[in-house]
Amino acid sequence: MFLSLQRAAPDPGWVQSALPWGGSGAAPAMLGRAIQVTEHLQQLRMDLVKELGLMAYRFLITLNSGAFIVLLTFIGNISENPRFSIELESLKVAMYSFLSSIVLTFVSMTVAYISTQYHLVGKNLPGASSTIGHVVWLTLPVAGAFVAFVFGVYSAMQGIS
Repeated sequence: MFLSLQRAAPDPGWVQSALPWGGSGAAPAMLGRAIQVTEHLQQLRMDLVKELGLMAYRFLITLNSGAFIVLLTFIGNISENPRFSIELESLKVAMYSFLSSIVLTFVSMTVAYISTQYHLVGKNLPGASSTIGHVVWLTLPVAGAFVAFVFGVYSAMQGIS
């Protein structure tokens, strides 16, 4: 615990003076410093959540756009290598699935941005005043994007034999 407090604090000496065995020993000063450490740790957690969310968005967009491009390249090169037979309808469904996954990811990003703007003025998204509402508004499009990707992969596999 002490090491994690030292890493989170801007100045390690500042943390030591907030501990019961360091500093002047004045209780109000220790309480104030403990509150500052707690706020700093909460800020670090929020930054971590933000970075993980952005990484997930980048992953979904890169994964789906890469799959779309690979499928287009494969279709373009199939005429040179007649070893494979393709079912064009399944490949179209796969491409539409990858595109819909990208769209759902952007919808989720837009909802997250709007939710943040609402939060800054002290409001919630319509129907998002509870935890379940936030789950529906923010994670359902991302889950849909992942499902669309999986369906696109399945359709592409069915279209290539």
